[in-house]
Amino acid sequence: HSTPQIILRYIGINKEEKDNVLDTFRI
Repeated sequence: HSTPQIILRYIGINKEEKDNVLDTFRI
């Protein structure tokens, strides 16, 4: 089943983007 891997990858990308946004507001 490759679908779970795609979902996990999608979540990982969203997490990175969210962290970047938090860092931006942190400045």
